[in-house]
Amino acid sequence: MSQAFVPRALVALALLVPLVCTTTGCSKSVDEQIGKPAPEIEGEDLDGAEMTLSEFRGQVVLLEFWGNWWGPCRSLYPHTRAFLERFADEPFAVVGVNSDTQHDLLRMVMEKQKITWPSFTNGEKGVTGPISHAWGVSEWPTLFVIDAKGVIRYRSTKLDIPELEELLPKLFEEAGSKQASVR
Repeated sequence: MSQAFVPRALVALALLVPLVCTTTGCSKSVDEQIGKPAPEIEGEDLDGAEMTLSEFRGQVVLLEFWGNWWGPCRSLYPHTRAFLERFADEPFAVVGVNSDTQHDLLRMVMEKQKITWPSFTNGEKGVTGPISHAWGVSEWPTLFVIDAKGVIRYRSTKLDIPELEELLPKLFEEAGSKQASVR
């Protein structure tokens, strides 16, 4: 084995591991997070304004880790808008954690795609930023549902519409929503 082979192999491995983790998942297991309190997120939105996840306590929160750079994340936009419209009279909020690093371009996309929900920025490191790291997220998109008490009730790396349509009204009812009990 040549001496040059070992460093090249290590470089190739170093480049490959993040790709494998992004596509196959080297993140915390679902069992480690479901039923546990949601970790606080303190950060900035895409315009630099400070925000916290706990600002949304008392509401059921769909927390989306997303990036416009990835097609599966872009496919969430119409579904998220539909959830916001459908559950407009419920204690419901969508909050994003965005991994894009070109915020000027992202703002134009958000305006064009009518993305009105607040999003934290995951920082200059994009997908490996501090929020995704703290939450054990390495696959994009990753969705969490947090109940009104701040407990994680759902985690998925795919948008399962039927499962969310079943879960969200139950969580609204638990939160004491009068609308949910009418259904």
